[in-house]
Amino acid sequence: MKLSFSASAIKNWFQYRCERKLVYETMDHRLRKTIPILEQTLPAPWADFGREYEGEVVSAYAKVSGVRLLAPPSGESDLGERMSLEFLQGSTGTTAAYQLVLTGTSALRRDLGLEGMDIEFRRGIVDLLLAQQVGGRRVLRLVDIKSTHAALPFHKMQLAWYGWMLRGVLEQNAVDASVDAIGEIWHRSAGVPAEPWEVSAFPLRSYEAVIQDFARRELREAVARTVHPERDDTRFHIYFKCEQCSYLLHCGMAIADALPPRQLDVSAVPGMSQQSKSTLRRMQITTVGALIDGRGQVLQPTVADWRLSTHGREIVERAAAIVAGAPHHIPGRVTLRMPPKTHVQIHLIADRDPMAARLATVGASVIEEGTEIARVIRLVARAEDEAGALLEALGVVRDALRRAHEANVRGAANVAHVFVFEPAESADLAEALGRNLHDPRIVSELLDLVRIFPPDFVVPEPSYRGYHHLPASALRSVVEELFALPARVSYDLARVSAALATSRPAPKDPYVPAREFARPFSSRLSLARCREVAEGGVDQKPIVDDVGARLSAMAGLVAWLEATDAALAPPDRFLRLKKAPFKLHATVDPLNAPSLEILRAQALLEKHTGLVATLHELAQPVERRRSRLSSIGPMRLVKQDMGRGGGVWFLFKKPAEAIDADIAPGDFMLLLSDGHPDRVLDPSIWNQLSVKLHPPKDDPSLLFLTMGRKVFESPVFQECLARLGNDGWILDRGYFDVNSERLATFLRHVAQDREAP
Repeated sequence: MKLSFSASAIKNWFQYRCERKLVYETMDHRLRKTIPILEQTLPAPWADFGREYEGEVVSAYAKVSGVRLLAPPSGESDLGERMSLEFLQGSTGTTAAYQLVLTGTSALRRDLGLEGMDIEFRRGIVDLLLAQQVGGRRVLRLVDIKSTHAALPFHKMQLAWYGWMLRGVLEQNAVDASVDAIGEIWHRSAGVPAEPWEVSAFPLRSYEAVIQDFARRELREAVARTVHPERDDTRFHIYFKCEQCSYLLHCGMAIADALPPRQLDVSAVPGMSQQSKSTLRRMQITTVGALIDGRGQVLQPTVADWRLSTHGREIVERAAAIVAGAPHHIPGRVTLRMPPKTHVQIHLIADRDPMAARLATVGASVIEEGTEIARVIRLVARAEDEAGALLEALGVVRDALRRAHEANVRGAANVAHVFVFEPAESADLAEALGRNLHDPRIVSELLDLVRIFPPDFVVPEPSYRGYHHLPASALRSVVEELFALPARVSYDLARVSAALATSRPAPKDPYVPAREFARPFSSRLSLARCREVAEGGVDQKPIVDDVGARLSAMAGLVAWLEATDAALAPPDRFLRLKKAPFKLHATVDPLNAPSLEILRAQALLEKHTGLVATLHELAQPVERRRSRLSSIGPMRLVKQDMGRGGGVWFLFKKPAEAIDADIAPGDFMLLLSDGHPDRVLDPSIWNQLSVKLHPPKDDPSLLFLTMGRKVFESPVFQECLARLGNDGWILDRGYFDVNSERLATFLRHVAQDREAP
């Protein structure tokens, strides 16, 4: 198939990694219409925003001392080929060119290994090309202007494509000049106050090598594809980024409601990655039904895909839920992301405007014993409004925690917890707080919160996706860990609400977005709605109502999770985070505390952080721990006997995939059990499961362990022995740290010595 490539198509490939989008964008538009390929015209606020910003930057750059800018003639959008070549040759007397035109050349085709291929190259329009003399030779530096607040990888790839095009034009026209090894992305400044633009320089040649590899691999495969009414073999995958694609309606037919569930494309299964879909395709698995039927093959420990090896069971369970049309708890799944009962719930919502790089909305709701007693929703139209909105939300959090403390002082035992729905909302809130640390009101409020939070709030509970954030549970992550839902593509709030509607009882106040707020794969405020907040001039009550509906749905979901968990027998309950009743720690002053007190607190905090991280890992399913090489099992007991010192030794046969497990002789606090959460998630009984691992003998598939007599005779281990017999044993690593306690004790003694007369 003949394809016609542009720099935008290259950028889109590296942004979306979608072969179908690449082919559709570069094929003859007349052929697209005759097939036909469904295509929708999407609003382009980013493009309009980008053009405005580009004009501002170029206008400001032209006024810089020493700059002589060659700009397009009046009424023209670019320099044209003749003026562009004159600039490259150095005959215009200017130092920079705006909207310079590059054309495809035989040198470009040769350099990218595309000789003989049915490919055309569209013109490339470079934002800025800067000329300088280096060692007596003309050197040309490529610059791309982006209205984002950071230089993203796909921006650099687009500039690398221009690098190849420019090199070909210079060679074909025998221009004595070279392409600078450094490229630059000029983008919005994240600083306060913001500069007109910020420069991100990068090594252009490194990205040009990636372009070469793309041309010789993915581009060749794209050209070989067939697209006509009877056959379309382009590879595609439907996920959250597809919301921005003009061809979503076309690809969406593969997961349409009208299709029988078993015939849906595997993209319908939430959590499916592009790489996992490619792996399944090689297994001849392309539909939801085939995924269920092929579960034995998919769940092999040796499957050659990281996501399938670590999350394969959830993916298969989700496929089964889609076919059944009903949600179910994934057997054996537990979570440390939320406690089983929360008396004081603090729900937070944050929508981010990516174009302005600030929050668009902030919402906070406090539920005490099932009744909402406070709600704040604020829209952020200007950057200077963000601090005030954050202060109101933080004030709600502070007041709720103080009320919980006062009730507990009077004898109550109220557990307080903070909830967001999306993990990204915590990150957005944390970044917003960081942007406003220049405001003394924010600093004062944050210090007040640090003083009143007890230690288990200082440590993120849990730390998901590596973000350091407010101490909040992400409800989406809780649901993803525990339940398989008949939801397609995404577990956003709207789809979770709809999927749980068939439960009996169902969560109260489900989120059903109004038409103007409905999105294909997300329930957060869309870019268009965020722009309405920023620009004003429209009725903003619907936006406030939408944020309020999401807050109510979150409260209903938490109540449903707690009730569902409470209805189970204790061994089967899935909400495992243990939290003490909330108490203020108002005596902690991070700015004025003695240095030794800070060191002691850091030592204890480090220990607590390590323990929380270990428990979070142990809360993962056995198959996931095994795939991460942090667990060995299931093992078969080959032999056991009494040791010379009164202890017991065991010889286990471990599975082949556990040969490379990250557990070695000399590791502390190794736990031998059945892997049940009641045992591995309770540090108080780890001493009744502890064993020592000894260096392997001749056979690496055998595991030699020893256990003390008291441990062997303990009730906890005897229960495991009676339950398992010879098969199903799991070896995990707990947490052991003697140094933190010793350091804290030492610092306490030093402090006492200093206070002595």
